Amino acid sequence: MPSRLKGTIDCVGAFDIPSPSERPAASWFVAALPGFAALFVGIGLGRFAYTPLVPFLVQQGIEPVAANYAGAANLAGYFLGAASAYRIGALIGPGRAVRIAMVLTVLSFLACAAPLGFAWLAFWRFVPGVTGALLMILGASMILNRVAAATRGRAAGIIMTGAGLGVVMASAVVVPLASQGLRLVWFALAALSLVATAASWRAWHDGPTAVPDPTTATPTARRFGPAILLLVVAYGCDGAGFVPHTIFWVDYVARALGLGPVWGSLSWLGFGIGAMVGPVAVGALADLLGLGRTVVLAFLVKTLAIGLAIVTANPLALTLSAFVVGALSPGMATLISARLHELVDRQTHGRAWGMATLSFSFAQAAGGIGLSSAFAVLQSYTPIYGAGALLEAAGLALAGWAWLSTRGR
Repeated sequence: MPSRLKGTIDCVGAFDIPSPSERPAASWFVAALPGFAALFVGIGLGRFAYTPLVPFLVQQGIEPVAANYAGAANLAGYFLGAASAYRIGALIGPGRAVRIAMVLTVLSFLACAAPLGFAWLAFWRFVPGVTGALLMILGASMILNRVAAATRGRAAGIIMTGAGLGVVMASAVVVPLASQGLRLVWFALAALSLVATAASWRAWHDGPTAVPDPTTATPTARRFGPAILLLVVAYGCDGAGFVPHTIFWVDYVARALGLGPVWGSLSWLGFGIGAMVGPVAVGALADLLGLGRTVVLAFLVKTLAIGLAIVTANPLALTLSAFVVGALSPGMATLISARLHELVDRQTHGRAWGMATLSFSFAQAAGGIGLSSAFAVLQSYTPIYGAGALLEAAGLALAGWAWLSTRGR
């Protein structure tokens, strides 16, 4: 990750893991691999592997509305996990929490292999939503505090690519195996998660101190200027705006547009590749244009990419839409965190980023449930993607306002 963004990584490391300064600089890559595995399991597979499965679930007899609600349950779980991650880490230890989260994610895939109806599926999609947030927040924080400050930017880039590789692997697994039965797909996802869990297991040992909660108030952490509050709300708009791509996308491309599951999964593969390259790409752009401008530009491009899904059925254009939205999913998180770090001091940043994360996860969960309910009534994806584009455009307006309020800084 480029130099402008490296400073913001310090705020993410919330755990006192001994002796990062004693490690040789070359070890940062090896130290980052457990974090890569955590996001591979929790986000790439636990959260995003479900999207290409939706059309196959529908073929199996599950109603599209029910399949979409099960996807929304995962987002609701993510909000709960994000809201409670630091408290869980403080209660049982962050390393133990990460291990439990990885095991539960594996078990969730095995449970989904049992065709026991909507309630069963929704519950076991809710569980990896919670665990995905724990792995994102606790796992990444532990790993980043184990590497020297000078290499945390690069380590964060490696960790974030785990989510993108999970999407890519899920896309590669679903189509070839789905024709043999969905149970085989769920078992394959469980096996991939189990391998990554076993490979990183020994890395998740707890440090000697408790986990500080960045949402805990301090005398100086409560006072935010308008730019901070605008960015927090804008990030929430982003969380809701890209929901259609994360729940409905493959079913939209495969069934609603009639392009079939192969094109649906190929376009979803584009989402995963985008998620792998996004953080590094936006970091380079931020170094060139400045963080304030880059945040506004990212909202603009993401709005157009979501809107592109409404105006075309061209497979290549749809794949481009998925790629851009995928790139600006972890990429937007990187930019917002870095921009907040630029506008406030380090102590205040912890609380500001905690508020932004909760704003994002709450809006994402509300958007998932609300847009799934809208689809149940409208039975059409077009207005759903229109709503997504409007929500992202609202984020664009708020991010632009925040930038202008800082006199274009």
